[in-house]
Amino acid sequence: MRRTHCTYWCVAAVLFVALGAAHCAPAQTTAPALAGSPEATPAELWATMLKSQGSAYVAARDKLLQSGAASEILKAKLTDSDWRVQAVARAGLERLSRPQAYAEYDAGLAGGLRRLSTFRAGPLRGVFLLWDRGVQHVSLPPPRESAYSAAAVPFLLEALAKGAAPPAEGRWRDPEGQTPERAKAREEGLEHYSRVAQCYAALALSFLADPRGIAPLLDVVHTGEFSYLRRYAGIGLGWTGRADVIAPLRKALRDARSDVRQGAAAGLGELLTAPDDPDLVWLAENDPHSGVRSAAVSALRHIRSRLRIMEQGGWKAPNP
Repeated sequence: MRRTHCTYWCVAAVLFVALGAAHCAPAQTTAPALAGSPEATPAELWATMLKSQGSAYVAARDKLLQSGAASEILKAKLTDSDWRVQAVARAGLERLSRPQAYAEYDAGLAGGLRRLSTFRAGPLRGVFLLWDRGVQHVSLPPPRESAYSAAAVPFLLEALAKGAAPPAEGRWRDPEGQTPERAKAREEGLEHYSRVAQCYAALALSFLADPRGIAPLLDVVHTGEFSYLRRYAGIGLGWTGRADVIAPLRKALRDARSDVRQGAAAGLGELLTAPDDPDLVWLAENDPHSGVRSAAVSALRHIRSRLRIMEQGGWKAPNP
């Protein structure tokens, strides 16, 4: 597991665009009627879980886990070819067998993401949101060494795939008789909360560098639900120190989304590909987006700086 880059703040204070922007695909976070219906069958709840995100997913999941058929349904999905289906099934089974551990994981995530305006890091150590002139920003420093262990990988994969629901308290309460404007604001907050949880899960999985998380992260880089999640996955893959992620990151350098290209450039910089990496050099000189050019320049500087330190015997690169 790589620990050498836990202080590398390449992702601090980046703009996480407001919900509804063009590059963010809409996500279903409000629990549909099916999830709360006492008549819903376990099979229907499972179907709701697969098509839902955030709060809607959590509502259906918790109802399924209370049924007697949950274990049988979930075990049958452990060999599904889709990593998201596997992640949902495995995490569900672990929630049944390790309820206390998963309660602690959920509490840790809630603490790290508590309220959009808080500056206290909470148990996940380092997820906090800033407000500047009404524009929403997210600061996601790398997870600390003690944030999670390998035992939490199934939980993190579930969060990567499905996001999370905030605790039903404080600003997240759903009081009766609220105005349509406040109801809309609450739904937008739930969606944003879930998406930030996905981004943090990508970083935590990358930091742990557990083999179970590599294929899902590579898939997210190219097919993630929104481009900032893809960006964080690209950055984080660089922390893993694995040579087999270099080619997929080079492919992401040609992505249509500029923030995905930025993440891939930063990831290649972390992997110390070469002091004059031709792809990064081309990007630094030719990419039409100034942020991508800047990310490529920073990646090249990082590579050259680290290699100089290595030549002086002051730092050793992790084994890919």
